[in-house]
Order: sequence, then structure tokens, then C-alpha cells
Amino acid sequence: MALDAKHTLIDAAAQGHIVRVHRDKIEDGWTEGYVAGIGHEFFVLLEIQNSARFDGYHCLRYADVTQCDAPAPSADFMIAALKARGIVRPPNPRLNLLSLAALLRSGSEIFPIVTIHLERLKPNVCYIGKAVSVTAMQILLHEITPDGEWLDEPQPYNLSEINKVSFGGEYEESLLLVAGDPPNAG
Repeated sequence: MALDAKHTLIDAAAQGHIVRVHRDKIEDGWTEGYVAGIGHEFFVLLEIQNSARFDGYHCLRYADVTQCDAPAPSADFMIAALKARGIVRPPNPRLNLLSLAALLRSGSEIFPIVTIHLERLKPNVCYIGKAVSVTAMQILLHEITPDGEWLDEPQPYNLSEINKVSFGGEYEESLLLVAGDPPNAG
């Protein structure tokens, strides 16, 4: 399915279609949005919530996709609802999709915090924070708790365990509004 999904996503990006992506082995339901980037292992989706609002960028692995529909069945409604709200699609961020490390580095330069998901190991758990450093093997993340407080020390995570990365979502924005700048931020 990964190769089929990649071809579908490439076509959808070229045609500006809204897509619906299923990752049945990882999560219930689906994610809808515009394709905002195509890489070798990951693609970027500008998520559209059911409320017809954008909710950040999700970088997903083709290998995790079990079904991809383009255009999404609700595409016409979503386009009409976004237009009625006066919401315009933002320009695609210039994320480097050559590797997961490059993606994390470039995303951390554009967005103040990042969300990493280790869904195969810990379903329904994510870690949100500021990337302190990214190597080819790991990310050192200064995390924000669900209460909007910075942890004292950055935590390391192996890149091999990360299968989804998110930037610029409303929840992340809310956490950052409450937490403020991380301790020792220049």
C-alpha cells in the first residue's frame, strides 16, 4: 500500500486535492488535509479538522498508510466551509524531507515546538517540546507537560522509534502560550 499511497499523494499534491488518509494499524479513523510536502519516507499533511479549520502539519510515514483517498469524500464540503469562514490555505512550510533528522531540524527552525509520536511503541502518547538538538540517531527534546509547564531537563528519543511528527497545531500553540519560553532559552 505504501507505494500506491505515495503515488496517490503525489497526484493529489499536484492537483491540489484534499486527501483522506487511513492508518488503521495505528489509529482509529482518518486524517484529512492538503498534501504540503512529499519526501522519500515521510509526507506532510496540512490537517483539516471536521470543524473546517486547519490544525497544523503532520508528517506521516507512507509505510503506516493503509488507505488513501484523493480527493477525500468530504472535499467539496471542506473547501466550501473553509471559504465560508474566510480561511485561506497557508503556504507550505519549507520542510527538508530528505531524512527524519533533516525534517526535525528544519521544522524546529520554522516552528517553536515539535510533537513527536512513537505510535508503534506507545499508542495515543506524544511528546511535545523544543528540539534542543537533533542528530542522525536521536532528538533531545525539552518537553512541555500537558499542564503547560516545562520539564527541568531535556529528554532523548531515538529517531528509529518516531513514526509521526507534527508542527504548528492548535494544541501545541496553546501549550506554548501557557508555558512561555523554555528555561534557558537565549
